[in-house]
Amino acid sequence: MIRRKANSTICLLLLSFLYLNIRVGQFVSELLFGDSLHWRWCTLKKINAKQIIYTVKNVMIAIIFLTVIASITSCISKQGEKQRNAQTNELSDTQKSETRISQHQEEMIGNSDPNAKDDLSNSFVAVVTNKKLYSQGESIKIKVKNNLTVPIWYINFTQRDLVFWSLEKFQNNMWEALYFRLPVMENGKEICRLTMYERPIGVVKALLPNSLIDYKWNQKLCRFEGANVTKQFDPKVLDRGKYRLTFRYSLKTVKVENNDTEPWRRPLDLGETQLVYSNEFTVK
Repeated sequence: MIRRKANSTICLLLLSFLYLNIRVGQFVSELLFGDSLHWRWCTLKKINAKQIIYTVKNVMIAIIFLTVIASITSCISKQGEKQRNAQTNELSDTQKSETRISQHQEEMIGNSDPNAKDDLSNSFVAVVTNKKLYSQGESIKIKVKNNLTVPIWYINFTQRDLVFWSLEKFQNNMWEALYFRLPVMENGKEICRLTMYERPIGVVKALLPNSLIDYKWNQKLCRFEGANVTKQFDPKVLDRGKYRLTFRYSLKTVKVENNDTEPWRRPLDLGETQLVYSNEFTVK
């Protein structure tokens, strides 16, 4: 907008200057280029002081106009150059910011490589066990650490038979998810009983930067298959084999709408989730 106004002003000044030059040119032509030298001399003698002052005044005005036009043009040119430089710098900053965001998003995906370094000091959300080789029934200590600079969110459970992590077993040349629950306590004894909970189940919980989740598991689990769904039975320990844990988290939470009409949904749930794998471990 400013540039358009400046351009209009320059056009008006140029037209004014052109008109002034025409008038001065006519006067000088009549003065110096008459039909004869006698006429020019006579005309020159008849020129009074007012005409000379008027001519000098017009010439000075023309010079001033030229100076103003040159100054405005230079100013607009510099302003345009500054704007172009600012746009270039802004674009460069945007590209750098997008690059940083992309790199940060790659970090936030988590350590999806099960063969990666098995410690809690990497730059991701790390899930590790205290050992890589266990005997059957030996306690497994699980640690989850948030190494990001922002909080993460996960689903936590107050029920004893539900946990925030999942388990996969390597079999048939592939990783397969195991569907299970942990045993519950009854009369001081661990038993497997399928409990049907009123939904929603689980609550969204935050894990702050550099914070840890510690969990200890005795390898006992309940696999509800076939007739076991309705019966009570004793838990079993992990079979021999190769395993890994999975942990699902999100960088944001989502407030669920229409919770009154859909009471089975959590009022606050996870946004887009990321899946992290622990180190592999073997039960012998």
